[in-house]
Amino acid sequence: MLDLRYAKEGVHMHQRPFHTAKDLLGSAFSLGGNPEVQKIMDAYRVMIPEAGDTWPGMGVGLAVSVDQVRKMVAPVIFGNPGGPIEVWKSLGFQSQEDWRLWCREDRNVVAESHFAFADLYDFTYGVDDLRGSKPEGPTLWHMAGSNLGDAANALPTSFSVDSLIQSICMLAELSLKAALVFNGADPDEFKGAKGHDLVALAKRMSVEMPIETIGRYRRSLQSSTLCEKPLSAGGTDTP
Repeated sequence: MLDLRYAKEGVHMHQRPFHTAKDLLGSAFSLGGNPEVQKIMDAYRVMIPEAGDTWPGMGVGLAVSVDQVRKMVAPVIFGNPGGPIEVWKSLGFQSQEDWRLWCREDRNVVAESHFAFADLYDFTYGVDDLRGSKPEGPTLWHMAGSNLGDAANALPTSFSVDSLIQSICMLAELSLKAALVFNGADPDEFKGAKGHDLVALAKRMSVEMPIETIGRYRRSLQSSTLCEKPLSAGGTDTP
């Protein structure tokens, strides 16, 4: 069975529909040139829904509507600027109306969904832009993103949040360390118990990266066209 082989080979779940189509069609496999490719991929996702649910995109985050949590996937953007990226699609809704109902038709909740998407977009693409720089900071941010993904995958269906406290604390810890290391700190400084002291890490960051720096960045961002217009893309890679 192909799926068993993929499991043994370590093929990620979201990659298996593509691999199945490629293996079954052989020389007849052609993206965009053979409709059987999409039929096989769709059939695989029907048979094993996890193949569609585990698509990581550029990164995984979450949005909240009162006491409901929804997993959010940052799309992989490619090509030239085109239409706007729809937040409700990144949240997995079938329509904008379904998303508004989930937001309880509350403008504040709708706005928070947009802010959550903007934060995830800035985080995932910001870390991606650091490729080629010293690896210590980006590596810590990637680890923080992994913990964010764990929380985003578990919270929507979790009865108790107690089991996720560690992931949330690790997300905060790794993000603080990443910022300090990227700002010039030695990673070895955070070995031992002091590396887990969130209050001390936050205080240190507030001293080494004062709010004036963040304020300058925010003012620069607000003056850019990115904040005045919808995010746009030539295309988005979806499962």
